[in-house]
Amino acid sequence: MGWWDWVKSLPGTLGLGHDNGPARRWLPCSLGVPALVLCCIRPSLETIVGGVACIVGVGLAFSLASVRRAWRLADRGEGWGLGPASLRVIGVGAALFILQSGISRFVRTFAVESFRIPAGSMLPTLLVGDQILVDKFTFGPLLLLPGRSASFGRLPGRRRPQPGDVIVFIYPKNRDQDFIKRVAAVEGETIEVRAQHVFVNGVPRDDPGCVAGLPGSSEGDFFGPFVVPADHVFVMGDNRRNSYDSRFWGPVPLPDVKGLARSVYFSDGDNGIRWDRIGRAIQ
Repeated sequence: MGWWDWVKSLPGTLGLGHDNGPARRWLPCSLGVPALVLCCIRPSLETIVGGVACIVGVGLAFSLASVRRAWRLADRGEGWGLGPASLRVIGVGAALFILQSGISRFVRTFAVESFRIPAGSMLPTLLVGDQILVDKFTFGPLLLLPGRSASFGRLPGRRRPQPGDVIVFIYPKNRDQDFIKRVAAVEGETIEVRAQHVFVNGVPRDDPGCVAGLPGSSEGDFFGPFVVPADHVFVMGDNRRNSYDSRFWGPVPLPDVKGLARSVYFSDGDNGIRWDRIGRAIQ
């Protein structure tokens, strides 16, 4: 077997030859499915890197089935040739790889999106390092311009935000940044904070998940009374003294609400993965 015969065997070894049944059938799936699943669940740079690694790993695993066959063909001096089947494999695989970005964008816009908690304003409900899933169906998907925080409306949802909901929204002071807080009051309600405790229409409304008395700034210990305007919600962090919220920059317009926080799907801290928090519902 000469050096040119070895060179001719290389395309078949990679699963692209004309006589590589297993690789020809499975390579398109190996190119598209892992990256699609990963990008939908965790849209980030590390997901893209992991998806590429998955594609390469699975593709090579399937191509091993054709290595022996390709070398035998080369040993007999048969040419390789890029036949129609091989072209279909390349075309379908490339199409799936390109299509995955559009599908993952569709899922994140209309169904569910993941976020990571960077700070402790929602302690003890949400810990720093929690990675959460946000439901877009309940309030209706917010239609954002690609790459921008400007929206051109939203699709109908099942209901509006209610007191007690933990929501993700566009921060009014910086529209390139997302915040997560709990709804304390809705339009038409009068909210007042007395020594970190919330009163709505004169009635106490402290959510069981909220904590008062922790060390921190006392600037927001007293607030109001304030009437929430139409089409707005008043939001506060569960960690009352360590939350920069509506007490300082005002209510959130409903068109800026992105979705309802549903569950923690992963959590990692200084001591590693917090297994007990995975799958926990956000209440």
